[in-house]
Amino acid sequence: MLVDINYEVLSSIFLCAQISVSIAAIWSLQKQDNINGVLKWIFYGNLLFTFITTVVWLGTSTDVFGDVSEDATWTLLALGFLLPSWNVTFILFTLIWRIIITFSGPSFELSKCSKLTLCTLTILSFVLPLPMSIHIAFDLDGAYTDWSMWSLMASFLVYPAMAIYAVYVFQSALLSLTKMQQSAELKERQNMLTELAARSFLLFFAACTSMTIFLFVAFNALFGDVDSSNFYIVIAIDQMINAFCLYLQFGFTKRVYMKCCKYPDQWCRGCVSRKIRKWQESQVMPAMVEVASPTNSSPSGAITLVIA
Repeated sequence: MLVDINYEVLSSIFLCAQISVSIAAIWSLQKQDNINGVLKWIFYGNLLFTFITTVVWLGTSTDVFGDVSEDATWTLLALGFLLPSWNVTFILFTLIWRIIITFSGPSFELSKCSKLTLCTLTILSFVLPLPMSIHIAFDLDGAYTDWSMWSLMASFLVYPAMAIYAVYVFQSALLSLTKMQQSAELKERQNMLTELAARSFLLFFAACTSMTIFLFVAFNALFGDVDSSNFYIVIAIDQMINAFCLYLQFGFTKRVYMKCCKYPDQWCRGCVSRKIRKWQESQVMPAMVEVASPTNSSPSGAITLVIA
């Protein structure tokens, strides 16, 4: 009985902490003027899903909801598994949208193929977890069980594929910008983009690491023998970490970000800078040949950088 009481208290503390921190984050975000609307509403959606997920697991793991029917319990459990999956999509889409708003303008535009690929992967990441949630909610058996399991496994493949492709697009865009800029602008713009890339990649991989731990515990809960309280604690911490990572990607949180991630950020900046220098060194000889050519012309047009 003492363990149950302690667990209920711990669950309540997590819920109160989420509510308090969410209110503070929303308040600080609303005071900012130049915040991209899409990124802001993605963050708000993440906070909403995080709160609902916490309430669902708190209610199903304790007696907060009182006596509910078995069907209602399974429906809540399905929702508790689905919303964290969609939160992962929010994180991935944040990285994608950051690429779009950072590299915008007449001189640079994502190809139709890239846009279609990113759009398709985003839709799949939302749709593929649904069959398993429906299976849990309605306790369906037979062939649907196997189909829903394969759909869930496919969603786990879509997440890394989406992440790898988004990082590839970001890297290609960064190198294209480096090639197009005038020499007088190169250093300042490179430093700005290196800082942005390091922050985006670091926060993205921190959220993905937390998500991986959650998935490991979730599979043990489904197919193994894991105490429900331990599972709830992991999922609550995972959702809070994801929301915190999305909050830190806003420009006005730079001071807090540097306090929390100073040394990992320096390492990420070094990796991005080395990648740019390596690419520049590979372009030295072709550039010298172009300078020697009388028909050489300087690049025109600028790329608009938007950092919210």
